[in-house]
Amino acid sequence: MGGYLELSKIIRYEMSSGDFFWLKNVGKKKAGSRAGSVGGGKKKYVKIGYKGKYYLAHRLAHVIVNGVEPSKDLDVDHLNGNSLDNRWKNISKLKNRSGNLKNIKTKSRSNTG
Repeated sequence: MGGYLELSKIIRYEMSSGDFFWLKNVGKKKAGSRAGSVGGGKKKYVKIGYKGKYYLAHRLAHVIVNGVEPSKDLDVDHLNGNSLDNRWKNISKLKNRSGNLKNIKTKSRSNTG
């Protein structure tokens, strides 16, 4: 079983708020407590640590709702461009990398912006 699938069995996802909660105690994390923290480079994402690895919350939401892990060549798209907004209505599309890049806003300093 993949890491996302295993994690999906012990995490509760609230589709309307985009929040994640532990269903059972995992190390120092207590059942019922909020799961995840903000991390990343230039673009911030909510990540959930489990068994020494970090999992992206928006991809985990897809696994929990659909029961399958998206292939690595598909991106889970944040429709409103806010990578911290993990409400289901904002992340319900899977796109290949080129399709996802079309959703990026033009930088104000660019020649076309």
